Amino acid sequence: MKIRYRRGPIITVYEQELLHDDGRLIVTRAPFRPSASLLAQVPGLEQEQEYQAIWFVIAGEWHDLGKVYTPDGELVGYYCDIIRPPRRTADGLEIDDLFLDLWIFPDGRHIVLDEEELEEAQAQGWLTEELAARAKGELSRLIEQLSQGRFPPAFAEGFR
Repeated sequence: MKIRYRRGPIITVYEQELLHDDGRLIVTRAPFRPSASLLAQVPGLEQEQEYQAIWFVIAGEWHDLGKVYTPDGELVGYYCDIIRPPRRTADGLEIDDLFLDLWIFPDGRHIVLDEEELEEAQAQGWLTEELAARAKGELSRLIEQLSQGRFPPAFAEGFR
């Protein structure tokens, strides 16, 4: 499955292995390369390490979720991109990143990432004030669900 991922003016195309698609939930598997901001803030992540992620994209939702593993299958954490709801294409999905990210450790602690990149995206005109506010609202909603034990969702447990 092809994922066309837009982050500001940059479009990256990822080829991911499709594991599940029921029309609402799409689950894929792909290699995961931690960003510089993730490497700087998450102890134990290494740039040279080959990670794998199971990605969950839900129709109509303003986030995706990656369940990140080491090569030997140890859960490292969950990576959540705040995005516009994904759009289907003939061969996959189009996803627009809204710059804010959330990292969740296996024990439930979390880190908010890329707040400064959200501000930069607004300054560059890549995001409207309305979209930036929507991104911040989605991030707050996910953190609230995390604090209530309702995020990550139970269906993520069924995939390794």
